[in-house]
Amino acid sequence: MSQSRQDSAWVYFEKNMPTYAILSATWNCGTALIENLCRDPEAMINAYCRNGKKLAAASPQLASNDRVKIFEGSIDDVDLLLEYINGATAIFHAVSTNANVPGCDVGQKTAETIVKALEKLKR
Repeated sequence: MSQSRQDSAWVYFEKNMPTYAILSATWNCGTALIENLCRDPEAMINAYCRNGKKLAAASPQLASNDRVKIFEGSIDDVDLLLEYINGATAIFHAVSTNANVPGCDVGQKTAETIVKALEKLKR
């Protein structure tokens, strides 16, 4: 599908279907959540990850799914996160680490960025 046609389809679906925003799409929890939501033919999915190529390698079917929009960026990028959550029905924060690492606050920092984006969206 061409980019402009895909964008047009996205605008239509975004206005008429529930949109779910999943943070940490490349980790097990995020990937499993996306795969489950893809079973709902009315679900639109915004998948946020740091590495889009890693997500495409882990779940190649997502790259060709018109109902999945992949956002690639840093967890500190408030403006990208704002674009990612805008219009979402629900946000799933699946950011975590595989081990209990003292001082690791990636989950908290991501939550803070989400709140900043929501506050910006509110204005």
